[in-house]
Amino acid sequence: MSDFIRGSLPKMLAGEMAKLHNDLDSPLHLAELDIPEMRKLHFLLGDWECETLVYPPGADPAPGRIYGTIKPILRGAWLEWNFTQEPNTVVEKHQTGRYTFGWNPAVGKFTAIYYDDRGNCLVEETSGADYEDGVLRFAGTTILPEEGEVFFTDAISSKFDGHFRNEVHMTINGERRLHGLIEAKRK
Repeated sequence: MSDFIRGSLPKMLAGEMAKLHNDLDSPLHLAELDIPEMRKLHFLLGDWECETLVYPPGADPAPGRIYGTIKPILRGAWLEWNFTQEPNTVVEKHQTGRYTFGWNPAVGKFTAIYYDDRGNCLVEETSGADYEDGVLRFAGTTILPEEGEVFFTDAISSKFDGHFRNEVHMTINGERRLHGLIEAKRK
């Protein structure tokens, strides 16, 4: 093998791998896996602008804004929401994060994984594949630095095309309270 080929081959393969990765994540490959359960989440796809209200304990609700894009990844097996939250009275600096949603056929449930640049992480599941009263509810437990163990529920719904809502509740020490509302409109 010539020195030229030896030196060029890794670069060519890296370029082809990057192209393959990008091609597999394109919307054209959604049908490749065509997971029927994931079709139930396709209303979430797109670029979103969100009005938020966060309900800190003992204080007035704090309005805010989130911007982000939800796109298919891993050939449509998962959806990934990359978002940025503007600062408000609760979130003091711009926050960025990701929220991924996928179908787990082994247990017959959707799984959601949340993580952000503050170090927060949460894994949630649904109780099954179906919406209850038009709402898909995710639930899971995490540890937060100031609160300790926290049980979260995210209730995601959509009343019409180009919209979704997420109502987030927290349960800390047995006390359940509204944590936040997200009203999303597709750009």
